[in-house]
Amino acid sequence: MNNIPKWFNGIAIYCEWLYEVNKEIIELTGLDCINDRIKMEKLFLEISSNIMKLVPCKTDMKNRKAIQTKQDGILDFTSELDFLQADYDALFNKYNRALYKIKIIRNKHEHIPHKLKMMNSSSGSTSYPNVTFTYDNGSTNIYIYDKDYNYDVKT
Repeated sequence: MNNIPKWFNGIAIYCEWLYEVNKEIIELTGLDCINDRIKMEKLFLEISSNIMKLVPCKTDMKNRKAIQTKQDGILDFTSELDFLQADYDALFNKYNRALYKIKIIRNKHEHIPHKLKMMNSSSGSTSYPNVTFTYDNGSTNIYIYDKDYNYDVKT
């Protein structure tokens, strides 16, 4: 008899994506924005894609914010994992602007990659990686910084 809950095998892919994001952020912090510019751009785009797999949302362009899609992705398991919705609500409250920008970058990368360009970047021992992406009708910037040894996103 199989006593393994249905959600157990289902969350494996989300754990893998979370592992990839963490690995990519650690790799990103060690790059030089001049010598590793192409790798830095590639990592930011991979991170944005993986974060959007982990955080199901859509964009509200008028109000410039991210909106949760309640039954997509891992949130499909909220009935089995009762803490999940509260954790995602807290995530959206704290990082809504960053999620909005990450979703914009991910969308542009997926739909019009030829128009998405990394224009500015910085890194180094006194700063954490940041980039500015431009696209057809605007630009957005993302900063990854260390706040008491916890990586955070500033927009």
